[in-house]
Amino acid sequence: MRIPFLILAVWAISYDQPCFAAGPAGESHAASKGDQLLEHERLVAVSVVDSGTLRYRVLVADSLEAKTWAPADRLFFHMRADSVAEAEPLLREAGGIASLAAVPVDIGTLPVRRKKALFFSILESIARFHNETILSRRQRLLSLQNSASDGLFLQDMAEHYALARSNSALSTRADSLRELLRRVDVIPPSLVLAQGAIESGWGTSRFARQGNNLYGQRVWRSDLKGMTASGAQSSRFRLAMYDNIAGSVRSYMRNLNTHPSYENLRSLRAQARAENGPIRGHVLADGLRSYSTRGEEYVADVQRMIRGNALEELDGEER
Repeated sequence: MRIPFLILAVWAISYDQPCFAAGPAGESHAASKGDQLLEHERLVAVSVVDSGTLRYRVLVADSLEAKTWAPADRLFFHMRADSVAEAEPLLREAGGIASLAAVPVDIGTLPVRRKKALFFSILESIARFHNETILSRRQRLLSLQNSASDGLFLQDMAEHYALARSNSALSTRADSLRELLRRVDVIPPSLVLAQGAIESGWGTSRFARQGNNLYGQRVWRSDLKGMTASGAQSSRFRLAMYDNIAGSVRSYMRNLNTHPSYENLRSLRAQARAENGPIRGHVLADGLRSYSTRGEEYVADVQRMIRGNALEELDGEER
């Protein structure tokens, strides 16, 4: 295959926990909290976004004896909570730079309002962490529109965001950058939370419990971890399995940003960018007709979930 030019060259939870603000005070607060979490007995793993390459690494807690990242790298902490009783105070303590590695097994026993608040609180900080990384990548790409530098970064982004799938003629660097900027962009938190709730049954589905898979993501390759879908023993695909739910969210967001089935979603987002408007989940949901065999009914369910839980209030902060 000829590779495009660019590839070559709540109730008990403080639900509205803010992400730590930029600037010296916010950075100091986040650093202090991070130091505390690195010593926390419930720490499972740390996601590290390298400040130079903007790539992810996930370090398990057992490998954290020595510093294995630069101070400028962005960190996100994955904590273990085996029950709701452990999860709620842990989330309050962790703030916006950490979340749970898995949904508590007893979340389904909670009253509806408390279950919703807990589930949304778990996912919101994860969504913001991934969106902040996407925005860092986007800003770097924007800075290269009038530059011939940073070829390795461009190649890495082209591979990660699957430009080889594109039917467009990406024969020049400018063409490839233009297509990348359609893909390297945020997924509104309202959409992340609403689809996560619908697809996983508020974290109670089998693939959520056994594989930390909140979005029904599939794998076809035998070398990737997966489980057989119920009633689909003869299928070529399996349901993906992730080490933590943040990995599931990251995979889902990349899927919406790369798969040909969601080109309309990316077009709606690009239009919002062109009009300098907010990127709203209930608008982008119109691009999800291919996510489910239910088509328009599924889109309506997602939009109803967003409206019914006032999730649109979370959108518009990532610019």
